[in-house]
Parts: sequence; C-alpha cells; structure tokens
Amino acid sequence: MAIGLVGCNSNEEKFVQKEFYGISFKIPAEWGEPAGESKDNIAYSLGLNGPTTSIFYIYAFPKETYKSKFYNEEEKTYKGVFELTSEENLNNKLKLKIMNVSNKDYIVRDESSPKNLILLSFVETKDHVLEVTMEIPEEYYENNKKFIHSIYNSIRKK
Repeated sequence: MAIGLVGCNSNEEKFVQKEFYGISFKIPAEWGEPAGESKDNIAYSLGLNGPTTSIFYIYAFPKETYKSKFYNEEEKTYKGVFELTSEENLNNKLKLKIMNVSNKDYIVRDESSPKNLILLSFVETKDHVLEVTMEIPEEYYENNKKFIHSIYNSIRKK
C-alpha cells in the first residue's frame, strides 16, 4: 500500500534523521537536500507534482524576543490567510495546528485550484522557539495523515 509520496512503493519509506537548532526530526530520504536554508530557517520540497505549494519548513526565533512573523495568536491566523480549524495532540506532547484558507470576504481564492492547508507545531528549546510548518494540498493531508503525523511525531529536543 502506497503512502502517497511521489516514487513511494511501500510503507517502508526510508527516513533520514535531521537536526536543526536543538531539535531532531525524521523526513523521507527522497526529499533530499534542503530546497532553501539560511541561518534561521530550513525548507524541504515534498516533490508533489501539481499547481499548489508542497513544502516542509522550520523557522527558529530567539526565545527571549519571540514573536512569530507568520502566526497571529490572537486571531489564530497564519499569514492572515489561513485560519485555525482544529488542533491535534501528537505522541511527542506537541500540538499540531491545522489551518485552512479563511472564508473571509477579503481573501481572494481561486476555486478551481486545489485547496492548501497549513500544519503548524511549536517547539520550545532552551534558547529558541521553532515553528515547524507544512504547506500542502488538503486532499494530500486527508489521504496521508498517518504518514504526516509520523514526521511531526519524530520531532525531539536534543
């Protein structure tokens, strides 16, 4: 049974351990090297073919001055476009926020394109707050929840 990744033929997908700013996590080996990396963020392309974004990324912020550039805690929105629709508890005691495109009138949507969603989890280390995020098509998430949760459940503080 395939888990839905491009090129995947079995549930025995090969995962590799990665480290970033005091955490470790496992991602599919086929994601390869980061698609982008700087001193405070790292991003991997999921390799999904289609008209929408499919990316996994982590931003690190100094703990003493932490204020997210993307998530608005009061409004429970991400980049002003995605709204919190649910939260799930992960096995590693983190919470996974699931955010869908807002239905507010001022948000421009292309109804013909597949809808994306944001998955967001916060990890607090000794010196940093990390935002671990995936932007993926809604349908991909619905068809691959167990696989996606395994990535988020692999996050550990070093």
